[in-house]
Amino acid sequence: MNTTISIIGFGNIGKMICGLLLNEKEHAYTLNVMDVNDEVQGAILDFKHGIQIESTHKLTYNNRELFNQSDFIFHCAGASVPKGESRLYTCQQSVDITEAVFENFKPSKNPFIIVVANPVEIITTVTQQITQLPEGHVFGTGTFLDSMRMNHVVKEDNEKVSEVKAILLGEHGSSVFLSEQLSSVDDLPFSKRFNEEERTSYLDKVKHAAEEIKSTQKATIFGVCYCAIALFEALMSEEAIYQPVSVPVPNFLRKKLREESVCLSLYCKIDRNGAIPDDAYDPSASELEDLRRSFDVIRNCLPHKYL
Repeated sequence: MNTTISIIGFGNIGKMICGLLLNEKEHAYTLNVMDVNDEVQGAILDFKHGIQIESTHKLTYNNRELFNQSDFIFHCAGASVPKGESRLYTCQQSVDITEAVFENFKPSKNPFIIVVANPVEIITTVTQQITQLPEGHVFGTGTFLDSMRMNHVVKEDNEKVSEVKAILLGEHGSSVFLSEQLSSVDDLPFSKRFNEEERTSYLDKVKHAAEEIKSTQKATIFGVCYCAIALFEALMSEEAIYQPVSVPVPNFLRKKLREESVCLSLYCKIDRNGAIPDDAYDPSASELEDLRRSFDVIRNCLPHKYL
């Protein structure tokens, strides 16, 4: 069965996701690239030449009908974040782009939308509210990438560590935090393995990872794309994965935080039903305070009409 996938935005992220999808050999995809910039046509032609090697897939450009018929959508369209600036710096520009993308969206089914565009919690919130798709169908890569970065940092600094399960929550930005309740190193809590100074140092490295990457590369590209593809594969698979992604705050947490319906990065089960927050996670007082801090950062940047 052919699966229709739309990729919104064909910059570095959109191209990388397209390339990873075109390497798939078990499924047939119709990939529909949506981008207002005519200069992407050269890249699309380049991809079309490449897929002649394996003619399983089809590639189209700016097909509004296919957009409305999509089974999956990767939302990668957003304003570029200047070097040294926060992801929140271009918030309003990215919100404007998202509104333009989904203004005339008339889906013929309930697609899954994976938001990659930054600031990802805010853009996920806006996308969810515009599309009004069912629970679990709109979610962002969120702090999945931050968690993978923490795994890397810990392993790089501790060669004898064999298994790291770092779960970072809140916001893919300055207010991200390590969940002590959900994280472990070789089956031990982080706090049993590392002291507070070490944990703070590791988290600081995660927070500055994008800046380090941009010191020799114009943008962060590959890590988040692998995260997005892992989420897509979970949606296609019989087996669920558990990772932190950007989702609307569920009812069981909303009363503990605030009443507004915004998106936070929370620990979720991702499978064919979408991304659903794990209701077994009952945040401690300190983690609840961390979630509130992220909530406030996101809320303060959201246009009032989305609150």
